[in-house]
Amino acid sequence: MTCHFINYLDGHRYVLSVILSFLNEVDGTCLLITNTTWYKRILPIFEIPPDLLNVQAGDVGSCTHQNMNNDKDQNKDDAFIHHVSKLSRRKVRHRFIPMPIQCPWVLLDRLNCIRLKRRMQYLNRIGMQQRQTRNMQPSHGRGQMLLPYPVNMTTEELAWYEWTRDRWYFLLVQHGRDAQSSSSSSLSELPALRTLPTKYELVRYRLPPISSSIAATTAAAENGCNYDFKSPPEYVNTLLLHHPSITSQTISMPPKILPGVTLLASYPRSGNTLLRTLLEKVTGIVTGSDTRPDRTLSKALSTVHSLVGEGITSHSKVCVIKTHFPERRGYMMYNAKRVILLVRNPFDAIDSYWNMCCTNTHTESVSEDVYERYRDKFRALALNEMGTWADFLRYWLLNCDTTLRQSNDACDNHSGSGGPCILLVRFEDLVQNTEKVMQEVIRFMTVECPLNDTPLHPFWRWRIRRALNLECHLDASNTKDNRVNNVSVDTTKLGSYEPRSMNDEDSCSKRKQSSFGKSLLKKRYSAQDLCNMQDTVEKKVLYQSSGQRVNLLQLFGYDVFLQGFPRNFDEPNMEDSWSFIYPTEMGKNKVSSTIRVNQGQELRPAGSPYGRAMTRWRKSQTCDDTKPFERKSK
Repeated sequence: MTCHFINYLDGHRYVLSVILSFLNEVDGTCLLITNTTWYKRILPIFEIPPDLLNVQAGDVGSCTHQNMNNDKDQNKDDAFIHHVSKLSRRKVRHRFIPMPIQCPWVLLDRLNCIRLKRRMQYLNRIGMQQRQTRNMQPSHGRGQMLLPYPVNMTTEELAWYEWTRDRWYFLLVQHGRDAQSSSSSSLSELPALRTLPTKYELVRYRLPPISSSIAATTAAAENGCNYDFKSPPEYVNTLLLHHPSITSQTISMPPKILPGVTLLASYPRSGNTLLRTLLEKVTGIVTGSDTRPDRTLSKALSTVHSLVGEGITSHSKVCVIKTHFPERRGYMMYNAKRVILLVRNPFDAIDSYWNMCCTNTHTESVSEDVYERYRDKFRALALNEMGTWADFLRYWLLNCDTTLRQSNDACDNHSGSGGPCILLVRFEDLVQNTEKVMQEVIRFMTVECPLNDTPLHPFWRWRIRRALNLECHLDASNTKDNRVNNVSVDTTKLGSYEPRSMNDEDSCSKRKQSSFGKSLLKKRYSAQDLCNMQDTVEKKVLYQSSGQRVNLLQLFGYDVFLQGFPRNFDEPNMEDSWSFIYPTEMGKNKVSSTIRVNQGQELRPAGSPYGRAMTRWRKSQTCDDTKPFERKSK
């Protein structure tokens, strides 16, 4: 009984709250206090805030006094008010109601059902176009309808089935076998489903639940194994019967994702949602986040923008977790073995952060009148957040395995000698050279020693090109050459939502796709503001082992005065200038080191008005969001 409740708590909170909603306060509390684990981990979820009880008691009192007609009614009302006041003075009270946030498994099933419906609509449109081209009549026979997925499977089983099927299909073609000519029914359906756009593919968690039949067929239980690449289930073994030449070495060959958690760390509004969406399309695995799932922005990501991993920090469910720590602390501590540091120019990031705080959305922007009305507030926020942006980068560069640790005061927050491995990704490179950057990211997640000459597995190169909607062939992906053709990719259509810059009426046509430095083009900052912001970063420089100063703006090419940002990004093939921070022996013959996330102080002081306090400021200016700020027309 205990293990079932713990499983519900970890992955089925919504289901658990529905079950407990049939109990009143006394029965539910008496049930949960009989076990220490239930009492500590489940009962606090249903606590009623004390201030809410006080408000309810006051409302009851005011309503009662208005309805007093005689002494008898007055005595009854006084007794009732005394009873409510006595209850409100209790230290803790509970109410067992269904939780508004559904559990991760429910959100994932709902997302996959939506994608299956859209897949069927897509295939029906394609089939109708083909019939019109060939002047064929549609078939009305029910038995002749071809479903775009196998029957008698849950969405979770179907996601695992399709991922395993595609992987084995790739291995078969890689060994020179023509899968389409096979007589197997499983092989005959592969070419049609393989050409589906990735937006119709199903996603899954890293480890199937214990109750799933997949867990038994894949033998997923031992420690240290890669849950995402098990031996094929029984319904895939039929593929091997037609190809006996595939040996055991082929079965155990890569691709595989390294065990443990890869951290996606970024200052807010730096493009982590775009990178998360691309990673889910490439790997087929949900990405997590350490943000509380009941916050408005988190609920929007999980229910509207298809990122159902909000609030998940378990390595058994996800392999990549987004964090903004130490800019703000997440709601749960956990360990990470690798860090992807995503960096965006602070001018655009701060401007987007201002719009997010004012609109409480990821996609909408305030009008120019709001900028003018709160000009002093915006300037003060920009100057403060420039320092926060620099401190954020300093934290990760000094706590990870970089050469800057040796010559600067590092704040150790990890287990091991040199900290976890780190990969720097510039948002502007992710937009301009998407395929190249995604290959670097996937290689960082799948190769033990990222700096050696081990090429990225052809399977991952094939998956990346599919995720970017680029034409690709399995045979072409089998080459050992890792060179990437710089093909233009419209990233505005690849993320979970369109960026704010696409909704700006005055967006510059030359920068319509990337809009680098759009806040500078719109003159959000005066010349004095830019000088003050760059002076703030200058005070937070780092030093190389040779004693040379490292300015964080110049390190990434964001210096407005010396490097001419953003015009310098118009140059083709702009190379990175931070390769010196990677140690030459990164990942070679070193003890695995992890970092503890969300442990320690936040960068902003407790009373800072520019962090979470921006929510209180917005509500104070908009009458608790009943009169929101004017939005920019789309």
